Amino acid sequence: MNSRPEKNRLFLVDVWINIALLFVILGHCSARFAPPWYDTLKNWIYSFHMGVFFFVAGFLMHYTKKPMKNIFDYFHLIGDKFRKFALPFVILGIILSLIPLAQYRFSAKALRTAFNLFYRPTASYVIFLWFIYVLFEFYLLTPFISHYYNPTIVLFLLMAIGLSFCHINNNLFAIHLFSRHFIFLILGIIAAENIGLLCRIPCLPVYATAIYFLYLSIFHPGLFYPSSGFLALPFMQALSWICAPLLRPFKNVIEHISRNCFGIYLYQMIAIQILANFFSRLPAPSRLFPLFLLLAIPAAIGFPLVVIRILRLLSTRLFNRAVH
Repeated sequence: MNSRPEKNRLFLVDVWINIALLFVILGHCSARFAPPWYDTLKNWIYSFHMGVFFFVAGFLMHYTKKPMKNIFDYFHLIGDKFRKFALPFVILGIILSLIPLAQYRFSAKALRTAFNLFYRPTASYVIFLWFIYVLFEFYLLTPFISHYYNPTIVLFLLMAIGLSFCHINNNLFAIHLFSRHFIFLILGIIAAENIGLLCRIPCLPVYATAIYFLYLSIFHPGLFYPSSGFLALPFMQALSWICAPLLRPFKNVIEHISRNCFGIYLYQMIAIQILANFFSRLPAPSRLFPLFLLLAIPAAIGFPLVVIRILRLLSTRLFNRAVH
């Protein structure tokens, strides 16, 4: 892989990430008092939002790639990603598993379910952490895909297409989800490699496909993944084109949220559940569900940003003490 100058940050990609994060938060706002219309909204979001996220992940992995001169560069990269992912994954997984473990009085069955976090994350008590699990698996492969892009990308693309339509039921190491989303990682890598070409795509076919996606979503619900994910990509592009000029005055905020999207994903469920618990104690909470959604979105972003800030300050102080 040839050495390249540091790439400029792409505001349009930051907008993509913010919109995708908004969909994730809306999809995680499930509560006992949610009205029926929310289930329809949630099912629509769940039909495509992870494909969008992994597309952006693949794009950023390839777009920001660093030269890999030897195998030591690879292990250095993977070591950095392991430290970034493993510690919060384990700590958050254990903390959130303690509640159901206490409810079941730490029975043998409950402990087995809790330990599934490490090798069957979707069979654990903290199911939503599967995203971090699969994302790290993608990081293991992406340096090789990027490094040998020209001779091998077609093979990886064909493999990804085959895996996306194979119904793998084995949840060991989240293999079933790896195979399900791998196609979007590859498409993101291809998009990053051909960024110049993408910038010249005419607006009309993108907007037309986005409208077609909305038409299918409204009048023909039940569009299945990964087909829904493929159609959602131009839909997200159109949304980003529309929102980017409106969000330009808030560029610093948008970039800050984008830079911390990993931490926001990790901790947003805590804020949502606390707020849902509060609303569930109010009279007629289902009538207040729109207000709950309105408050949950800023809470699910603001609370993780505060947590991230505190953790960084603590880690800095601990490091300084260790040094001095």
